[in-house]
Amino acid sequence: MEVCVRTIKRPLLCGCLALAAVVVLWQRLTGPPPWEPELSRELEGQPVTVTGQVYEKEIRTLYGEEILVLYLRSIVVSSDTQSGDGGSVPDNSEQKVNDRLICQLAKDQPAWESVSAEGEISLWEQAALGSRVAVQGQLELYRHATNPGEWDSADYNLIDGVAGQLKQARLLGSDSGQWRLREGLLNCRRCLSRRLYQALPSRDASVLAKMLLGETYGLDRELKTLYQNNGIAHVLAISGLHITLLGMGLYRLLRRCGCPIAWAAVAGGCMILLYGGVVGWGISAVRAVGMYLIRMLGEIGTRHYDMLTAMGVLAAGMICHNPRLAYHCGFLLSFGAVAGMGWIYPALLGALEPKGKRGLLRGLLASLSVTLSTLPIQLYYFYQIPVYGTLLNLIVLPLMGILLAGGLVLMVLPIALPVRWGVTGILALYEGVCRLAECLPGHLWIVGCPSTGQIVGYYGLLTVAVITLQYGQRQEKNSQADRQRLFLWRRRAGLLILTMAVIFLTGRRHSGFSLTMLDVGQGDCVCVRTAQGQTYLFDGGSSSRSSVGKYVLIPYLKHQGIGVIDGIFLSHGDEDHVNAIRELLTDSQGIRIETLYLPQVAEPLSQPLEELQLLAREAGCRVEYLSQGMGWQQGDFRLTCLWPKAGYEGESNASSACYLLEEKSLCILLTGDVEGEGERELTAYLRQLPLAELDVLKVAHHGSRYSTSEAFLQAVTPRLALISAGRGNSYGHPHEELLVRLEERGCRVVHTPESGAITLRAEHSGVAKENRWRILTFLK
Repeated sequence: MEVCVRTIKRPLLCGCLALAAVVVLWQRLTGPPPWEPELSRELEGQPVTVTGQVYEKEIRTLYGEEILVLYLRSIVVSSDTQSGDGGSVPDNSEQKVNDRLICQLAKDQPAWESVSAEGEISLWEQAALGSRVAVQGQLELYRHATNPGEWDSADYNLIDGVAGQLKQARLLGSDSGQWRLREGLLNCRRCLSRRLYQALPSRDASVLAKMLLGETYGLDRELKTLYQNNGIAHVLAISGLHITLLGMGLYRLLRRCGCPIAWAAVAGGCMILLYGGVVGWGISAVRAVGMYLIRMLGEIGTRHYDMLTAMGVLAAGMICHNPRLAYHCGFLLSFGAVAGMGWIYPALLGALEPKGKRGLLRGLLASLSVTLSTLPIQLYYFYQIPVYGTLLNLIVLPLMGILLAGGLVLMVLPIALPVRWGVTGILALYEGVCRLAECLPGHLWIVGCPSTGQIVGYYGLLTVAVITLQYGQRQEKNSQADRQRLFLWRRRAGLLILTMAVIFLTGRRHSGFSLTMLDVGQGDCVCVRTAQGQTYLFDGGSSSRSSVGKYVLIPYLKHQGIGVIDGIFLSHGDEDHVNAIRELLTDSQGIRIETLYLPQVAEPLSQPLEELQLLAREAGCRVEYLSQGMGWQQGDFRLTCLWPKAGYEGESNASSACYLLEEKSLCILLTGDVEGEGERELTAYLRQLPLAELDVLKVAHHGSRYSTSEAFLQAVTPRLALISAGRGNSYGHPHEELLVRLEERGCRVVHTPESGAITLRAEHSGVAKENRWRILTFLK
């Protein structure tokens, strides 16, 4: 087999990569993330009127009802003022911006509702692609992440220029402009999608609609997560396999019928361009269609097609068109997979299978090549490795051609029962092997987010490994014995370097004690990591952010490479302290929890604590109870429960558990929501302790004026106060009276509404029992 030609013999590829690198570097220097929209955030939450051109639209199902969603560009925004009858009318101030908006029409304006007196034109037809429309609704801009590991929806959407959404919008009118071809292709996609839903159960139809038609919404979320956690989510994207089935299938058919190369290539190219219009021109579709067209140009010009060169041309073109794509995980994964097949796979195949006879090994090496080329991207964005993903792909990929062909047949003949049975059987097999893999030990390896140095070092070692594996593959003048020795040497050396690269990328060095107060909105969540490597969570919940466990806590833990939580301490049972922990216990996503610690108050426990106690035991966690004076020491770290007393019968906030954490010279007090009688009892107990100046105080009850009294501050005299509260919360936390009390004590205050997540990290000094401490805030 001819191995991959050295990069230096690909001048066009080198030029394209150099151009892309220059454009990305310029983007990095002049406009790095985080990006901000042109739209003023002062308009957020206000009713506005927007006019813009419809460049995409779709039907989404919201609470069982179909609604029309419009994507607008070239928009003009005007804020609305209230009229005398309670409605809103546009004022004269207008803002013309380059931002794009997603307009979600109100449920009382169904997509198929007639908007003409004669009942001939539906809302879907009036908002045609290419037309300019006027809509009115409430503006909601995407927000940046405020925690490590949290998905940054603002930056992700601003890559495509989308600044936010217009909620509960109403269509006021439209002009007669229309992109007739694109509108026809979109209607074709809806027709084909409906046929899939007629032929298959909705769960299976949603998967095929995503695979074949690029329909994002409607895909079962649980199934998508299942595929992602097992390393087979790539089957949901439009790929080269689709193009091979359609474009190359038509091209080869025409060639067999005697059609000239040029006409067959043009016919195949036109078909693929139409297919790209149907599926919506996502990143993977643009890449696959573009590489196919380059291949057809090669066929017409009788030139050799080189996969890596075609990839380089497409990548450079897309980067020059939109430099922000360099930060898009879909773009990086799509092109990284092609690079793996065109660069790493030939080297591995030539070194490990010189005779080229074993198909199973070829499949394994192909899957491994893609994994190696995209591993840093996977870890940078998702922080984990599906351990059995490479093996699962040996089952999934060979069946993909049959599955896609079956889907194409069902879009034409929904009543084809044998095909329907085959398709549902393959999808059931996919789901079954994924669930089986999740039952195996260590199915998810939580590595954490690699540093830039680790990523650069990994790709450097990977390059050396590929060169080593390729070296000597063309040394035909050497004797048979010399070639055999060289083959064994380069195989061993190359595999050793590959192993070193993976170890270098996945290695995590624990840097000592740290405490992080996550920004969960109106709630509490503190994560402590000791110098000995233990991880403890203190509360976890929010009353202002939904699914805070799924979107904040679990991503943070994975971002930090935390796969085991040694203990979760709950102060009391209020939802803003426990609902994220409930999510974690219900679906830990590969994170193991050792022990749940509850306050030892009078029986019965509150209903939320009883529920969490049951969930913990079902998840295989120990449940223990702590009361005043109990604790332990591990190395230089010591934990002591200061409150409540055993069997305390006070109300929920007064009985909040409070913990004193000591790490060498650092002293930290976590106080939950303690107030009233509980705070007075805690203050009296603190005065009995030989407690020197307190370094850090986690202020109770989100900075309420009714907690952290003057008497309490006299007992602890903190140097730094940390407050967790929601932005613009209705309670007014943190209250001004409390902030004044802290400032009068000379205490520095840092709070999450301004700073995002707050991290306190140890920096070792030369003194044995002393550390220097650094405060890091996520929002700079």
